[in-house]
Amino acid sequence: MRGPVALHAFVAAAALWTGGAHATPVPLHFDCRGPITQNMSATAILAAFGRNARREVIPGAEGERARAVVLYPGDPSRRLEITFWDDAQTAVAAVTAGPGGTAWTGPLGLHVGSAMAEVVTANGHNFSFNGFGWDYGGYLTSFWNGNLLKQGCAVQVRLGLPAGVKPPRSITGEREMNSTLVEVKAADPRIDTLSVGWPLPAGVQASGR
Repeated sequence: MRGPVALHAFVAAAALWTGGAHATPVPLHFDCRGPITQNMSATAILAAFGRNARREVIPGAEGERARAVVLYPGDPSRRLEITFWDDAQTAVAAVTAGPGGTAWTGPLGLHVGSAMAEVVTANGHNFSFNGFGWDYGGYLTSFWNGNLLKQGCAVQVRLGLPAGVKPPRSITGEREMNSTLVEVKAADPRIDTLSVGWPLPAGVQASGR
């Protein structure tokens, strides 16, 4: 969907989610098909979601900052962050439910808080991920050709550990782990961050280039 047709569809979706006249609330869900898609601009998203969306500058890895549009910024459980490839914010790079964003379900029914076993089941395979305890810790690095690799865009999952759990050294640091390891299962990791994203479109100049 592009142009006015896409905007009309997103306005209708936003009306459902924001309790518009005669609207029936629906569960919050995002995946590679929507409700935010690669070709949505920040302007269109802000128009569709009205008071439930605003521009923010959000933190990234290694001290980086990114300009984003945030849905439901006042409600941590419904917060959804949308980043863009370009300064004009016309090409979506990623849509992310971060820590606390438990109201959203994502690809294959996964959500922030899903246990590692649920990720294995949804993926149809075990998987590899970075060891815990650093900027890129917990990010999945290989889906082992599983279902999460076949969703129509890039799915990114980051695992985290329950509060108060101190992982053994064997599963921390800049090394690759996998979901079959006994030490990993004992630590009970769960989804901390869930994203979908797209590559830089042809003809779009990335920010800072």
